[in-house]
Amino acid sequence: MEEILASIRRIISEDGADQGAAAPAADPAPPPAPEPEPEPEPMMAMPEPEPEPEPEPEPEPYMPEPEPEPEPEFEPEYEPPPPPPPPPPRPRRAAAPPPPPPPQYGDDILELTDVVRDEAEGLVSQPTAARAAAHLGQLSGAIAGSRAMGLGNSQRTLEELVKELLRPMLKEWLDAHLATIVQRIVEREVARLTIQAEEEQDHL
Repeated sequence: MEEILASIRRIISEDGADQGAAAPAADPAPPPAPEPEPEPEPMMAMPEPEPEPEPEPEPEPYMPEPEPEPEPEFEPEYEPPPPPPPPPPRPRRAAAPPPPPPPQYGDDILELTDVVRDEAEGLVSQPTAARAAAHLGQLSGAIAGSRAMGLGNSQRTLEELVKELLRPMLKEWLDAHLATIVQRIVEREVARLTIQAEEEQDHL
């Protein structure tokens, strides 16, 4: 500021010296009145102070964002497994031929003679068969009579004697083979019933 005032005074003094040299020297000019001191120019207006910047708002304390709650896991609904496919139909087997009928065993082997007699009746005529039977009857009676004398029983025939002799042998044979015969017959019957049941099931 002082430098500005000094420069102003210098300019004013230089202007006054120039005017005094140019004036005529006729009349001595009265001494110039002392120039009033120039009023100091008003100081330059001080710039208005800049408004203080508003304080920046303090940053809010960092709060970590809450982690999202895990979504509840829903267990999948239990689905029963699909039913297994039905088994393929069983191929139909050809019907087995029926087993042969089991042999019919009589109570006595000697009864087969009656069957042989019945089947042999057609070979000769009835009168011839009657005469042959009469002769055989007489022969049998004679043999039985001669044998009965030794046995002490005249009423027993040859056939009865043969039956009595063969009975122990037949019993022994049946004891040895009857179980096998019965087992074979039972197995054959069970197999026949099984095949019949399978055929009926295939028809359903």
